[in-house]
Amino acid sequence: MTEQRRQRGSSIQRVVLKSGEVRWRFRLDLPPVVDENGRVRRRQQTITCKTEAEAIAAQAKARAQVHAGDYVEPDRATVDDVLDAWIAAKSVRWKPSTKYVNESALRPIRAFMGDKPVQRLRPEDVDKLVRHLSSTRSGAEGGRSGRSVKLAIQLLTAALDLAVRRGTVNRNVARGIELPRTEATERTTWSADELRRFLDAALDHRLAGAFALSTLGMRRGEVLGARWGDIDMNRRVIVIRESRVAVGADVIAGSPKSARGRREVPLHAAVIEALRITRERTFVDALPIDIDRRLIALDELGEPMRPDHYSAAFYAVADAAGLRRIRLHDVRHSVATLLLEAGQPPHVVAAVLGHDVRTLLSTYAHSNAVAAAAAVDALAGALGSVSDISGPARDIAALGGRAGIRG
Repeated sequence: MTEQRRQRGSSIQRVVLKSGEVRWRFRLDLPPVVDENGRVRRRQQTITCKTEAEAIAAQAKARAQVHAGDYVEPDRATVDDVLDAWIAAKSVRWKPSTKYVNESALRPIRAFMGDKPVQRLRPEDVDKLVRHLSSTRSGAEGGRSGRSVKLAIQLLTAALDLAVRRGTVNRNVARGIELPRTEATERTTWSADELRRFLDAALDHRLAGAFALSTLGMRRGEVLGARWGDIDMNRRVIVIRESRVAVGADVIAGSPKSARGRREVPLHAAVIEALRITRERTFVDALPIDIDRRLIALDELGEPMRPDHYSAAFYAVADAAGLRRIRLHDVRHSVATLLLEAGQPPHVVAAVLGHDVRTLLSTYAHSNAVAAAAAVDALAGALGSVSDISGPARDIAALGGRAGIRG
């Protein structure tokens, strides 16, 4: 390529390496900086390309980016470095459990591409990552769930957003990546009769009171963080103040999951009776501790109950009662479903569970449909049967039949 076809002011030079190979090099003027003494310092960067054509194109693009303020200087930061920077910036506001979950979700990304220079990361690399995550699960076959893959890519996207804002890269290559479809899982819940049978069976267990709190829709961590002083017998409520959750091999005590988690949950008579049983069976007078500060759920040694041990005890009681096996967390879903199907307003149910109303409505769409059908039936009862309606309404009913609408 001739000198005349280069951009005006081109400073591209032909360079012969020791190996005899030819390279093309140019210097790029960067925005000057002012040092600590107030002196303006000129800055340049040397860029080398394999061919003259590549050098011409690179020089034109780089100059345009510098002029527009979009130029990103070469950086040796890897994907691992970017993830570390994002965690350092965000984790100050995370709970230990959130930090643990996010770091676990990022672990397979680090294993797959952690040492790759982030400025060389391309959309096709993220596509390969998605396929890799979808086809592997901790060395096993079958692949991770779509939800797990989606979480991992969302965290990578957030980390790259921060890298863009800090000038490490000029675009986020993870945005717009096609993610696997996440299928909604059908939740298994107990009926009111099954929930009642569980409560009856739990009365023979030393943790009857804790199990009864679970049947109010409280999260496992909230039950394990509940103390006797949180119960107000005059008002018949328990105040949710603390949550105890597993973080790896440790159990961490902290505030509830969200601001909505800090709430009061009413106690009915069966729950109060179960709490009385647990109080009698777990209190040890010799323990030098303020009774109000004592946790409700304690193991046989008087120590705070571990989350996995509490779940195991729950399953043992449910199995002994001959109940269908559901997850402990599905008791919470059972409570939400029963309340909604009983016609309780969604905002009231959300308040009892410490949930977001929008999430509640999207999660329990089936219960909403049941309630909606009951509401329409009530409307029909108020209006009377179709045979009692005359005029245009009867015509509409007939039209529905002709259109193939069936009851």
